[in-house]
Amino acid sequence: ANKATYPTESMLAASLAIIARLIAGGLQTRVYMVKLGGFDTHANQLTRHAELLKELSEAITAFTEDLQQLGVINRVVGMTYSEFGRRVRENGGGTDHGTASAHFVFGGMVAGGAIHGGLPNFSDLAGGANLRHAINFPCYYASVIGPLFSIPQHQLGDIFPLGLCDTLIPLYNQQQTGVQEYPSQEIPKAIDLQ
Repeated sequence: ANKATYPTESMLAASLAIIARLIAGGLQTRVYMVKLGGFDTHANQLTRHAELLKELSEAITAFTEDLQQLGVINRVVGMTYSEFGRRVRENGGGTDHGTASAHFVFGGMVAGGAIHGGLPNFSDLAGGANLRHAINFPCYYASVIGPLFSIPQHQLGDIFPLGLCDTLIPLYNQQQTGVQEYPSQEIPKAIDLQ
């Protein structure tokens, strides 16, 4: 049974509650995927984004509290991903599809409290409307998956396109067992939030 209270009006929270029970119950599934749609905000973006980010925040908070109380927080890493970002300039109440976006990684093994890649530069836009990404998506995926699944860095090119990720993002606590950290070279700017 879940030990934390989840928001009642959220399909995302309901899905995470089921996943917490499956993990605590000993199911050996290594990857779970849940969905929170609605970020295609061409209109009414200010209100809609606030609602979506609140739902995301409350669902992840309940999930991590549950994992902590169930004693499995150090066995779980959560990550967000999206197929697209948003443009900077409004189109009359919303924004169009863009090239970059922010993502979150969370869990007991995650070294939190930092923004990797730096803050967005609104005065240097690609094509006049798109944020420039500091970390490409194969590098983000490789940085989460490589250490978590103990994939040697030299073999990550078998999974992800070669040359797109020379240095993994240091996402994990080094003292956690089962997570192999790679030596850092030049990491994109990280901003400490603690």
